[in-house]
Amino acid sequence: MRKLALKWLKLNLLIAVVAVLALSCKHTTPFQEEYYFQALGKESNLVATADIKKLNSAYPGSLATGVPYVDNNAERMSIALFKDEYKEEDVYPAPFTELKYYGAIEGNFSSFIGNTGLSWSKPFFKAKDTEVKYYTNTEASLNLAFPQNGIMLFASDSYPQAYEESIKNRQLYINTEDATSMASSVVSCYVQDPKTMIDLGFDLPLSVLLQMHKALVSVVEKEGVYYLEGKLEMRSEKLAKTMLTLLRNIEIQRLKKEGEKPNYTILGAMYLQEGAFIQIAPKQLEGTEVKTFVDKLSIISGGVF
Repeated sequence: MRKLALKWLKLNLLIAVVAVLALSCKHTTPFQEEYYFQALGKESNLVATADIKKLNSAYPGSLATGVPYVDNNAERMSIALFKDEYKEEDVYPAPFTELKYYGAIEGNFSSFIGNTGLSWSKPFFKAKDTEVKYYTNTEASLNLAFPQNGIMLFASDSYPQAYEESIKNRQLYINTEDATSMASSVVSCYVQDPKTMIDLGFDLPLSVLLQMHKALVSVVEKEGVYYLEGKLEMRSEKLAKTMLTLLRNIEIQRLKKEGEKPNYTILGAMYLQEGAFIQIAPKQLEGTEVKTFVDKLSIISGGVF
């Protein structure tokens, strides 16, 4: 009996030492030469990435999970939204509840501490009959794990598929120029060959959206002021001209609805066309607009963030 007690004591001491060592080590995302979210942007995936530290400097608690270990060490959150099949009768914009998702939170995480915490968490249990180690919460339709130091991977559906596509055998779909721009922003949304859109305040008809090849919209911060900027790539120069007219008309209608007289000189500079591309000039945002944008992203996961 005494030998058994000593054995357990040694085991507990070993676990305590490992935990202390893990906590004392600084862990960073395993993706140093590229960005994790570059592997999320395959065709029709709606990708969002947020610099959590930048957000929290202005809006404390943004994208919080409610788990202190994660929230205190998180640096970036990235997520891909998608459907397995798109149909003509689908609701547009797509309700969050109809979209599947997967992604990751990157930061100063120890995979040992993170996975140990999940193994002790009552809502989660270890998934069985799989080569990939992860934990699942069936009530919340959430699967997650810390596959490596520096990253927490999550998925609403197939965790093994998310691990395979975004970590183990990843392919990069977002080019370096766009990815660098996204990483330097506070929040960015990206989509290539969209089939739908979520409600983030962009009032574009589905027929127009389907003619778009690529879109990148970001919230950036300059000296404490927030701006919305971006670029669109249409399938042809003719379609870009049509989109330009539509965007300007949407802005005119918004101004008239708010009782303001459109300034056509300023309006002309808001959207600039070059071939099949449309550049969205930086537009200053009110603090409440930024918060609303972030809150809508928070709803995506059904409470993960």
